[in-house]
Amino acid sequence: MDITNLLVTSNAVKLDGVSFFSGKPNYFFTRRLSQTPRRVQTCCCYRESSLKAVTPFMMSETEAKSDGDGIGIFRFLKGKSYLVTGATGFLAKVLIEKLLRASPEIGKIFVLMKAKDQESANKRLYDEIISSDLFKLLKKKHGSSYEAFMKSKLIPVIGDIGEDNLGTESEIADKISEEIDVIISCAGRTTFDDRYDSALNVNALGPGRLLSFGKDCKKLKLFLHFSTAYVTGKKEGTVLETPLCIGENITSDLNIETEMKLASEAVRKFHGSEETKKLKELGIERAQSYGWENAYTFTKAMGESVINSKRGDLPVVIIRPSIIESSYTEPFPGWLQGIRMSAPLILAYGKDQISDLWGDYKSFCDIIPVDMVANAAIAAMAKHGYGNVTELKVYTVASSSHANPLRAGELMDFCHQHLCDSPFTDTVKDLERMKFHSSLEDFTSSVSNIIAKQEGEMGIGRGESHRTLSMKGKRKLKYLLSLAKTYQPYTFFQARFDDTNTRTLIQELSMEERKIFDFDSRCIDWEHYIVNVHLPAVTPFTMPERETKNDGDGIGILRFLKGKSYFVTGATGFLGKVLIEKMLRESPQIGKIFVLMKAKDQESANKRLYDELYLFKLLKQMHGSSYEAFMKSKLIPVVGDIGEDNLGIESEIAAKISDEVDVIISCAGRTTFDDRYDSALNVNALGPGRLLTFGKNCKKLKLFLHFSTAYVTGKKEGTVLETPLCIGENITSDLNIETELKLASEAVRKFHGSEEIKKMIELGIERAQHYGWENAYTFTKAMGESVIHNQRGDLPVVIIRPSCIESSYKEPFPGWLLGLRMTAPFILAYAEDLISDLWGDDQTFCDIIPVDMVANAAIAAMAKHGCGNVPGLKVYTVASSSHANFLRVGEYMDLCHQHLRDSPLTDTVKDFKRIKFHSSLEDFTSSVSNKIAKQEREMSTGRGESHTTLSMKGKRKLNYFVSLARTYKPYAFFHTRFDDTNTRSLIQELSMEERKMFDFDCRCIDWEHYIVNVHLPAKMSVTNLLATSNAVKFDTVSFFSGKPSYFLTRRLSQTPRRVQTCRSYRDSSLKAVTPFMMPETEAKSDGDGIGILRFLKGKSYLVTGATGFLAKVLIEKMLRESPQSGKIFVLMKAKNQESANKRLYDEIISSDLFKLLKQMHGSSYEAFMKSKLIPVIGDIGEDNLGIESEIAVKISDEIDVIISCAGRTTFDDRYDSALNVNALGPGRLLSFGKDCRKLKLFLHFSTAYVTGKKEGTVLETPLCIGENITSDLNIESELKLASEAVRNFHDSEEIKRMSELGIERAQHYGWENAYTFTKAMGESVIHNQRGDLPVVIIRPSIIESSYTEPFPGWLQGIRMTAPFILAYGKDLISDLWADYQSFCDIIPVDMVANAAIAAMAKHGGGNVPGLKVYTLTSSSHANPLRAGEFMDFCYQHLCDSPLTDTKLDLERIKFHSSLEDFTSSVSNKIAKQEREMSTGRGERGESRTTLSTKGKRKLKYFESLARTYQPYSFFQARFDDTNTRSLNHELSMEERKMFEFDCRCIDWEHYIVNVHLPGLKRELFRQRSSQRE
Repeated sequence: MDITNLLVTSNAVKLDGVSFFSGKPNYFFTRRLSQTPRRVQTCCCYRESSLKAVTPFMMSETEAKSDGDGIGIFRFLKGKSYLVTGATGFLAKVLIEKLLRASPEIGKIFVLMKAKDQESANKRLYDEIISSDLFKLLKKKHGSSYEAFMKSKLIPVIGDIGEDNLGTESEIADKISEEIDVIISCAGRTTFDDRYDSALNVNALGPGRLLSFGKDCKKLKLFLHFSTAYVTGKKEGTVLETPLCIGENITSDLNIETEMKLASEAVRKFHGSEETKKLKELGIERAQSYGWENAYTFTKAMGESVINSKRGDLPVVIIRPSIIESSYTEPFPGWLQGIRMSAPLILAYGKDQISDLWGDYKSFCDIIPVDMVANAAIAAMAKHGYGNVTELKVYTVASSSHANPLRAGELMDFCHQHLCDSPFTDTVKDLERMKFHSSLEDFTSSVSNIIAKQEGEMGIGRGESHRTLSMKGKRKLKYLLSLAKTYQPYTFFQARFDDTNTRTLIQELSMEERKIFDFDSRCIDWEHYIVNVHLPAVTPFTMPERETKNDGDGIGILRFLKGKSYFVTGATGFLGKVLIEKMLRESPQIGKIFVLMKAKDQESANKRLYDELYLFKLLKQMHGSSYEAFMKSKLIPVVGDIGEDNLGIESEIAAKISDEVDVIISCAGRTTFDDRYDSALNVNALGPGRLLTFGKNCKKLKLFLHFSTAYVTGKKEGTVLETPLCIGENITSDLNIETELKLASEAVRKFHGSEEIKKMIELGIERAQHYGWENAYTFTKAMGESVIHNQRGDLPVVIIRPSCIESSYKEPFPGWLLGLRMTAPFILAYAEDLISDLWGDDQTFCDIIPVDMVANAAIAAMAKHGCGNVPGLKVYTVASSSHANFLRVGEYMDLCHQHLRDSPLTDTVKDFKRIKFHSSLEDFTSSVSNKIAKQEREMSTGRGESHTTLSMKGKRKLNYFVSLARTYKPYAFFHTRFDDTNTRSLIQELSMEERKMFDFDCRCIDWEHYIVNVHLPAKMSVTNLLATSNAVKFDTVSFFSGKPSYFLTRRLSQTPRRVQTCRSYRDSSLKAVTPFMMPETEAKSDGDGIGILRFLKGKSYLVTGATGFLAKVLIEKMLRESPQSGKIFVLMKAKNQESANKRLYDEIISSDLFKLLKQMHGSSYEAFMKSKLIPVIGDIGEDNLGIESEIAVKISDEIDVIISCAGRTTFDDRYDSALNVNALGPGRLLSFGKDCRKLKLFLHFSTAYVTGKKEGTVLETPLCIGENITSDLNIESELKLASEAVRNFHDSEEIKRMSELGIERAQHYGWENAYTFTKAMGESVIHNQRGDLPVVIIRPSIIESSYTEPFPGWLQGIRMTAPFILAYGKDLISDLWADYQSFCDIIPVDMVANAAIAAMAKHGGGNVPGLKVYTLTSSSHANPLRAGEFMDFCYQHLCDSPLTDTKLDLERIKFHSSLEDFTSSVSNKIAKQEREMSTGRGERGESRTTLSTKGKRKLKYFESLARTYQPYSFFQARFDDTNTRSLNHELSMEERKMFEFDCRCIDWEHYIVNVHLPGLKRELFRQRSSQRE
């Protein structure tokens, strides 16, 4: 008792670390001796004065050498050189600082670091090490020579431990190997749920690479590696200080090569965020399968095994620290870098967000201060670096191995003690002690009840149970659960670490060495360390927002803004407008704001400025009647373009601006994810460089401020740091902007029209994903940052990186929004109840930031960095996921549900469902498909329950939602966190007044209020505005991806899809939606347009092929729209004039096609037709067209236009006949035309398939042998071949051989058949022989029945698709050798005729020589018809209106990818039919050999039909129709109504089902009637 009282009065208040006989905690002493207040000074006195008194009672290992050299650490360190990896990390920095401070005579320290070049490496060394506060003692010691000292000791070496040979150049590696004495391996990936491939590469294989390098170092004395005390994966018992080795203390089942293969397979199998997720899951899965908790400790164990097996005779030391936290004493107490292990829990507890912990109060909390780990490493290094003893020694540096461990309960009690005295916030009054729970269920229940109680007291919650928590409550609960699961392996950790080697090492130290290199954790005063050292160190990293300036000027924003002038690009955009409005509202004394904008002249620029920027209602209220005068005095429009050299500004104006500008603000950018690559490169990558160049000529310029994006790095995991991007540093040096520009330029040269756009978009995505970015937008923005970094020189630069910018939070008023932004398409579809599924992770961060906060942050950064002339580049990330107040995707959608349930967008949605999240695209697609099918069944439009039974509209809707899901996918699975240290520091520098005025602290956002009451009402307002603007069809383009937006189509177009609807859409509604539409929708609203009717009046024509399908429609249209037309000379075969007149009457005048003309002219119809149509006996296959010379002379005096419609269109035609008409015929017609004195135009009909291309883009360029047709082709040689064949064969054999020769020659040169091959020759003949005659070539695709004129469904003959449709309709065949997704490029005949007339009028008005090609197709736009859709429409029609009276059970068409599959299926069907009809040749009859003769003939016919269709049923090429679309633009509105050829307005379902197929039936009936007659 005397001893006890003595100890109490001696302030030795804590003896509970050890009892005097057992070495176990002495709790009765604890209770007795801890009645006095536990204060810091007491603990300090205990450590300083009382240890000697109790030394005799301590364990024997505390005895130390009192004299002598000890290990000889100083002697060892002196003059030695080191190679250090991971040198910019927490532990390595402390180690380097200690080495330099304790031994200034140390040799060089080579620091391995990633960098693009030596300059970048030097900069990184300075920024991250030399300028760090950690080295302040060295700064004091060396004074002005500090930097020189550091640069003489620290040598940056460019390299990467994740690469072979460490990624170092061979010369440098050789040099280093001559000098290094010790290698220190500090590099490692420490994230628990890291990507498995990354963790394997660095933690498992990295040490092996470093060892290999070390074996080439001639002086190397030691290899020192940092592992972790938890490396063995053990959870109980004792963790021994023995090296790990696979096959010894790690199971031999583990094979690192196998693990690498598994990771590599996952990398190949998955992509984007899905790849990251799967690799993280794989790491945890593989770790746990072998008994480890996570990928970090598992791969570190492999790393130890690699060292053990590969070290050879090299001396190796492995240091295994436990949980490393802030420094105990050196270089000063509490130094910490980053948020480490215990911080999240401490912060949540300090904010009173949690008072529960899933853990064991008595479990060891094995924390070790970082300076002790560094000291232990130095001591071990000195001990083993002297001799040549080849051993591997492990040292565990932990705190739970002694009688002075820290327990989890003690840690939380110390935290309670500190936080009661120094609370994090003023709102926390009564902080409870931490309650420990042994089960996750108890923990969850307790935490849930506390949150519910808190919400009930605040009037937020809706009850007492977990189910009734608000969104915020659920978010909080989810976060705390995840935190608990992360800590669980450590809060129940009962294993003890053996540290015999470490304790022995301590004993070997001299007293002097002990003082300088202390790492005896038994002397740690845990209460002092936690309360006075560690917790104050944690606070600055976690709660910086508490500290702020209460008075003073802060940054001085208003003072900075006053009188300054600015040059702004992208000023009419969403962010640019808000930024300008804020600057003008808060600082009316601001100087001028020069606004760069595209305009043809200054007048147009002034008008655009007025229209797009004079929209600031608060400023209007402030300035009243003087508002416009104020705005004109401040905003100066400058005509220019950031995409042009010198910004496209006139030199005089540029010179004037450069004298006035103080700040350049770069807001311009192309933000579409799937933008054209060349455009994105020009603006996003090169634009900032042009702006910088301009800025360097500005005499007063103080700052260059650039807006980038938070997603600019392309990272999908970990943390996105606020460090500028630079190719060669944090962007791979493989990327070369010049190379990318060349690739884009090559694509521009190679492709044209819509194909060019498509290819440029694909190229952008392809190049982005090749380098690890998701899309062209973020990829080119990254290049832009690199350009700024390289070209800025000494110009001060600030880069602002916002995340997803959405509507304003408060300013200028809540909910201001310009256009429909990122999340809008999905929200609106959800609001319409069109979709209730999302391919995404509900736990993903939904990183939204209000636009006004971004503007405020930019202004604050501008004021901070624009005051002085300090060169530098600073990055500020303005994001919301970096804090404890983040928003998750699941919460966002729940809030949307809450808002839309109370305020639905439509009255029709009654039962609004919550969003279902899907982890795979397959599940998402299936669920959405089922929903659409259900909706269609309820509306009686569906055909069943599965995806295959969806209607065409349903399939289009499904395709749209799948494309939408793919667009959102990188963000719906985004788990990266954004570092915003700079932004938070900027907030701290604001004064209280500035904070109120320029608020950008997103931690104060009430997400429920913002989403429900601010943001969603803003979105719905924009939607309703668009809906009331007659914007009846938005499916041309979506707001961010250029893909069909079908949910808006449904909402905004309630009228039936008819031809008139399309016209009224085009005529009246385009202006309202123009900002969101494609440029081709613009048309002339007044004026004469091309002047078609004026051209047609009085003109005369020579028409060949006039009795054909297309020519008839063309003639009818010309005569109906322009009765004042001149004569139409019709070339036709006939034996005499009487026969010609009769043929004209029978085939044209009496045709039903002309019934509208009959109605127009009544009884005078025949007289009118005979006055207009003049039959001319002749033949295009003969010289001089076979026309008598007198008649030819007469015609040549009258003709204004020659129309070449004649052609032989059979695919397997006689080769001689096809050559004569298709190849030579146009030349004969041209020769005739050159004798026509008045001839203004030669118009020729070719085919869209004339080039023979089967993929890529078919350009609207004329064909010519020797240019785009091989010069090997010679028409004369082909004619000779055909003539020889005629001589060699006769009769039916001749016909057969001539057909085979045509196909053979065509396919020899790359064409499919004689028709397209000879049409190509015909185009070449025209190109070569036309001279200076104006020529137009019309290239239609597959011409079918009329769409509207002269009436819907007119058809002549059984055309391209008819044979198959008829066979299908009779249930003779239900198979097709084709690709369901291939384009079925049908074009109605009346559209072809209208386009020809428009082109004729355009080019026939003047005498401009030239050859112009117009392609008339339907697959070039967003409204193509697919083969599968076409057959589904046929099925739909034929089920309702069968071809035969016999009831047939018609099946949907089955598509086959091979001829073998097709033949087998058709053969089986025919055999089955024959068995049923008892006409077969056997009972089974399942193979082709058992078919009857009729069956075999039928099979042969269908095979030949399949081969005929094959080039078109697998056709993937796209047709360029740029010229045709341009022609469409040039029409007036009146001409568009009269001469419609815009196939984008075709309602395919209506056309096929209600027009084309009934037209085909009528033609079939007509032909049968004719045959009967």
